[in-house]
Amino acid sequence: MNMEINESRICIVLARSGSKRFPQKNLQKINGETLIELAILCSEKNNITTIVSSDSNDILDQIKSKKAIRHKRSSLNSDDSTTSEQSLIEVLKYYNISSKSEVLLIPPTNPTRTADDLALFIDQWETIGKPNGYDQAFSVLPMQNDFWYSENKKLRRVRDVIFQKVEPRVSFKRERIYLETSAIYLSYAHLIYNGVSLVGSNPYPIELSKIASIDIDTVKDLDIAKRLIQE
Repeated sequence: MNMEINESRICIVLARSGSKRFPQKNLQKINGETLIELAILCSEKNNITTIVSSDSNDILDQIKSKKAIRHKRSSLNSDDSTTSEQSLIEVLKYYNISSKSEVLLIPPTNPTRTADDLALFIDQWETIGKPNGYDQAFSVLPMQNDFWYSENKKLRRVRDVIFQKVEPRVSFKRERIYLETSAIYLSYAHLIYNGVSLVGSNPYPIELSKIASIDIDTVKDLDIAKRLIQE
């Protein structure tokens, strides 16, 4: 019989074993803690019930937290083509999560994101996002950089297209463009059940720092994260 979780807000850590670019990425360690354990600590320090979902018994067995709930995910929702939303649906159905629950996704690949970053995210959601009618939230990095793209063998400035005006060359006078980071996502369970993308309804962008936005894709990324955390 499946365990039923009745919480108004839960956190899910998706920790698949099959990373091709960086094998065993989720089990890499910083200061003696795996990336998965750092994600769990981030959630548990905010007193949020945390579920770790993985297709690997090895990963689940290495979790040190006594509070984290371990979910063995099916191979069907654990291959290279599986979306986060598909994996989340399996977890939500397994634990019969209420459609009204808020679901936080905390990827283990953002180890420089701290419990304080998550607390800030939740505070911004509670005070601004949710009261103003948003039904999702996601972490972003505000940018005032110049971006260009090629069209018909000519370079076009992205800002001129987005804002339909020529923006200043001085960066601090420009409009902000938000870069979606993978540090934190929040969505209502009913949206996930219905197959809506984590940013597919009416998401509210919550700004986090450059450090909190670092995502581990390569060994070099991991080295940078280690140096930042150890400093």
